[in-house]
Amino acid sequence: MAQADITRIASNIAGLNSLNALNSVNTKLGIHQLRLATGKRINEAADDPAGLTIATKFNAKSRGLGVALDNIGDAKNLLSVAEAGLTKINDILLVIRDKSEQAANDALGVAEREAIRKQIDELLTEIDKIVEETEWNGTPLIDGTTSLKFQTGYLSEGVTPIELSKPHNAKDLGVTLLSIGLAEGSALDSVVTGVELAEVTGTKAEAGQYSISVTWEQGDGTDTWDTLTGQLTGPTGFTPITKTIGGTAETEADANAAWGNEVDFGCGFKITLGETPGSTAEAITIDYTPGAVVSSNEGATAYMKKIDDAIAAVSDSIAKIGASVSRLTFKEETLVVAKINTEAAYSRIMNADMAAEQLEATKLQILQQTATAMLAQANVAPQAILALFR
Repeated sequence: MAQADITRIASNIAGLNSLNALNSVNTKLGIHQLRLATGKRINEAADDPAGLTIATKFNAKSRGLGVALDNIGDAKNLLSVAEAGLTKINDILLVIRDKSEQAANDALGVAEREAIRKQIDELLTEIDKIVEETEWNGTPLIDGTTSLKFQTGYLSEGVTPIELSKPHNAKDLGVTLLSIGLAEGSALDSVVTGVELAEVTGTKAEAGQYSISVTWEQGDGTDTWDTLTGQLTGPTGFTPITKTIGGTAETEADANAAWGNEVDFGCGFKITLGETPGSTAEAITIDYTPGAVVSSNEGATAYMKKIDDAIAAVSDSIAKIGASVSRLTFKEETLVVAKINTEAAYSRIMNADMAAEQLEATKLQILQQTATAMLAQANVAPQAILALFR
């Protein structure tokens, strides 16, 4: 710093030094006052370029951890919906088991067991309905088709996969019922306009298993006009089968009259007729193994075992969901700690120490006042030279 020489009045060096000191104090005071106003230690990149780079990364990580925590909360809510659906299915299965145990008692007659079967069938329908309605934003949760991935970490690879791959409808749990069993050697003939069901037979192969053979033909075979389709449907758990019925019809009216007709065999199976191109008369043979029947002690006790297996399967799924929720809870606790620590590191770099900043501001305000006073004195000092001219 240049030394002042009061005998050289053309340049006021002392005044310039004081002015420079005042400007420096004003600049520093402005920085500390801005930090006090914003609460930030770094208000522009020039304040601390390296610190700003580091703090920006910490801020991104902190925000990412916050989003991951929200994702975990959503995941736990989703799994709670799935658990609620499975719990209700488990409750229904317990009721069904009670009913099948009741049906195993030979003190009941045919009518009483049939009433139990109807109630069980309704409960099985409700199980399928629960499976259908247990969803999250359009995604089914317990039908066995869902594989979920939750973003539970800050980094892109922080994914938690959860498999809900086990189906829980009545068919897949193995608890479907045959509505009414076919008697050994039974045969049915049914005729609708323009279509003759030539033969319907059902043979009981073994306990709980039935083989159904259906052959039908159209018209009397004299004229070829059109062909029909038949869709064979059965009780809960039976997958409908559609086949083309080839044959003949005497008139167009005969063929039209047959479309949409339904033939109910009275044994849990139906054929619905409709129009489609085809060829010659065909036969459908179905080997259908229902879950059980509850029309006898043997059937009901066998069904109880199936229900026990289904309850075990549903309970296993509930336990798996519980383990997944527990896992997510531990991850959530870990992320909370990581977010707090990241926030602390960010705060130390970016945020101002308000107490220290106030102390600095107070010191600089005093220096500002003294620098201003010294500048005033420096401006007056050259007047002493006037005494040499008296």
